[in-house]
Amino acid sequence: MKTKKGLMQVVYRTWSLKGVRYAVAKMTDTGLPEDEFGLVIDYGRIGELGTKKSIEAIKELYRIMKPNGIAILMGNGIDYIYNH
Repeated sequence: MKTKKGLMQVVYRTWSLKGVRYAVAKMTDTGLPEDEFGLVIDYGRIGELGTKKSIEAIKELYRIMKPNGIAILMGNGIDYIYNH
């Protein structure tokens, strides 16, 4: 899946499944509850935020993830985090 449109198509397909909830929010201040999500996906934006904002975004992703949750970082986000 290479486009945001493709990602959203998957989200819309899962919308009808019982117990599946999704949210789209700002990365550094989601306003979402703590320990709420078992899966968090970054669609390649972390690497574009700069060092300070990237760190804030990672902290926020960690905050909203359930214990043992999974974070998927697409695009250059993982390279950026590794190098900084």
